[in-house]
Amino acid sequence: MKKLMILTDDQHVLDIVRAAFEPQGFELLMLNSSDNVITQVLWQKPNVLLLDFLLSENNGGSICHQIKSHQALTNVPVILLSEFSEPNKFGCDAWLYKPVDERQLIDTVNGCVAKYAIA
Repeated sequence: MKKLMILTDDQHVLDIVRAAFEPQGFELLMLNSSDNVITQVLWQKPNVLLLDFLLSENNGGSICHQIKSHQALTNVPVILLSEFSEPNKFGCDAWLYKPVDERQLIDTVNGCVAKYAIA
């Protein structure tokens, strides 16, 4: 079963993710805090991490950089969600603008899963 880990405090994004990925058979791993996110990613081993750039207690870009810098996590694709336009600054695999388009989200997540399954 494919695992999609989500860290956001945006209820609209959570609703879209549930509607889009539960029918595809993804296991959805919802994080409600950025505390111990590295430990959670190491433990849960998601196929993709969907990460909101603006979080109430942390910066998604900083979390992305930490994940991509961690030797054991370089193969975990990270998709950042934001209204801003600096996708490559933090080393993310993909960047989606909010409000999130469901079709684009599905294509991006499935593309990351396929890319990293081959690698």
